[in-house]
Amino acid sequence: MKWNEELIKVGDEELRISLLHNQYYECPIEISCIVRPLVNALLTQADLWEAKGNIPEAEKLHKQALELASKYLEPSDRANMERSLVSSLTSRVASTRL
Repeated sequence: MKWNEELIKVGDEELRISLLHNQYYECPIEISCIVRPLVNALLTQADLWEAKGNIPEAEKLHKQALELASKYLEPSDRANMERSLVSSLTSRVASTRL
């Protein structure tokens, strides 16, 4: 889990710096290239927390991933992320019914 937490930390920092860069320079950095792996890392970390039974932390990370995807990704990328999230939530509901 440590590696994924570090990936999220670095991704957040890279996003922050890139957004700042884009405010002041004519040649913008493509934000979706930063956000896509960050969203994937957040969803992976959420799955890990969920597997450990820490549902509140998992939900917090899911929400963060959704917010980033909604703000910075194209509709097709958002749809893929939302499908992944629905799959995760569906498996959680199914496992609670067993």
